[in-house]
Amino acid sequence: MRSYEARLARLEADSRQPENHLVSVVYAPWHLDVRDEARWPQEDVPCACGRRGCPALQIGVLLPAPSVNAWAECAQKFREDHRYA
Repeated sequence: MRSYEARLARLEADSRQPENHLVSVVYAPWHLDVRDEARWPQEDVPCACGRRGCPALQIGVLLPAPSVNAWAECAQKFREDHRYA
């Protein structure tokens, strides 16, 4: 019976995926100067494992998010360029 339990435990361990802590792209809020707020990503960005404030969080690239007005202008231009006849 022990060999069955050991085999079952080994199969369960092999089937588990390792926890991933990599978030490939993070957009910083447009009003936040990330250089001044060094702790911002670790406190507010949810990790790939699902926790906020995860000490193992890795960020691939940190990009500035456009301002609300810039996004609205971009969306308006997109709608004008892709208007259906």
